[in-house]
Amino acid sequence: MSEAAATDALFAAAPWHDAPGATIEMRAKYLNYDVADELKPLLLDAARRLVADGARTLVLDLSHVSVVDSCGVGLMIGLQSQVRDSRSSLWLVGVSSFLQKIFRMMHLDKHFQVAAGEEEVRQSPSSPVA
Repeated sequence: MSEAAATDALFAAAPWHDAPGATIEMRAKYLNYDVADELKPLLLDAARRLVADGARTLVLDLSHVSVVDSCGVGLMIGLQSQVRDSRSSLWLVGVSSFLQKIFRMMHLDKHFQVAAGEEEVRQSPSSPVA
């Protein structure tokens, strides 16, 4: 991410300049109970602002995240609900094989759109920016 519109120690959010989308890069290694309470209002507010500014696709980049517990899952579900209620879409990218396993075990792979990276999201026919 070259230009961060909203920056926090736990994440950075940047709008795309060439399409109606934005990427939120998670910088926290853990999405768990330790960070969820602090992160949730900041993340939801950042997503709300990005969508209000015209983002129709939000990419949540989990490349740096190695552990997600139930609080982290709840955070992602809350973000997905907010984005969907705004008639936008949320994609998860940079999901490690370990996190993919957890998502499958919890059947979350059926509820989240997952792509290898931002470029795949941009090219997806189900993405509003394709």
